[in-house]
Order: sequence, then C-alpha cells, then structure tokens
Amino acid sequence: VMDHRFVFHVPDALSDADVAPMLCGGITVYAPLDHHNVRPHHHVGIIGVGGLGHLAIQFASKLGCHVTAISTSANKREECEQLGATGFINMKNVEELKAAAFTFDFILATAHADCDWDLILSMLKPDGELCLVGIPPSAISFKAF
Repeated sequence: VMDHRFVFHVPDALSDADVAPMLCGGITVYAPLDHHNVRPHHHVGIIGVGGLGHLAIQFASKLGCHVTAISTSANKREECEQLGATGFINMKNVEELKAAAFTFDFILATAHADCDWDLILSMLKPDGELCLVGIPPSAISFKAF
C-alpha cells in the first residue's frame, strides 16, 4: 500500500525512458522553484546548461518567468533560447556578469562547477535567493560585504 500523495499514474503511452528523467532530474529542479515560490513575474537565472539546466530552463519558462541561462559555453545560447530562455550570460565574460547586477529574484545553480560566488550573489536583487542543486567541487566562499 502506497501513500496517495506520492503515487501517480504514468500513462501507458509514455515509455519509462521518457518518464524517468522527469521523475529524477525534473523534480530536482522543479522542487526548488516551487519551494521558493517562483512566480511568473520573477526573473530567474539558471546556472549550468546541462541535463538539469535544460529542464530548469523549460520549467521556469513554462511558469511564465523571464529566464536567463548562465553558462560557460557561449555556443549554447541558441539552444537555451529554444528551451525558453529569454536571456543568456556567458560566465567567462566578467563584464556580462557585472552588467547583470541586481537582476535576479532567484538563481538556480545546476552546474557541478566552481563559480565566482561574489559575482553570482551580486546578480541577485535584494531579498533574492540562490539555490544550489549542483554541488561545486570546492568549498563555496564569498565576501560578507
């Protein structure tokens, strides 16, 4: 016997291979959007345009948010736009990062990479939130002021 809150029917027309990413990666990126009350008027930054980032861009876009993909791969700009991103920041371009100061209500970091956390935090609006679902290899550090 299963608790009905955690069980749902997967239509027979959907293959396990198609559904599995949504049950793992999908919930990994959707849960923070829901938990942090991300809404259509929010400006959301997604750091990392890999598997989790692809799903996060699509979810935030479908929620009606203004979505900016933030990636070290400048060649992913078009792909991000096709997924629903309306903006793109190349993390290798410090000027682009600085130009985004006080832009985001919410940043979801999906990349398993080290970042300049001071620059990332500077892109948040006052009361903005940063959520990590990708774990950087090194300790996270930033200046308090």
